[in-house]
Amino acid sequence: MILTRITYLTLTGKKHHYRITNKKNYQFLILKNGKPIYLVDCFDFTSESNLIMNNMIISQKESLKKIIKQIIKNNNVKISLSKPPLIKIKLEEKSILTNLDPLPEKWLI
Repeated sequence: MILTRITYLTLTGKKHHYRITNKKNYQFLILKNGKPIYLVDCFDFTSESNLIMNNMIISQKESLKKIIKQIIKNNNVKISLSKPPLIKIKLEEKSILTNLDPLPEKWLI
């Protein structure tokens, strides 16, 4: 998978934002300590955790943000969704080739 790392200058210094190149609406990056570590793809049914996530979003009508907050609370992990800073000046853009795992199943059960 190819990610794009965008470096911004913000009021608090340089910040990196990661996004999926050729992203689809049902794909999301999960960060840990500011680095991409997991990929949620709600329509990639080869992974059990993606199937569970798809079910949670569609059948239980829960938002991804709400599910991530619940995972953080239940498993005491520090993860977040990738989102760009509000006030920013773009400094650099770089492509990164990486292989990201889906969320661990035990976090979703």
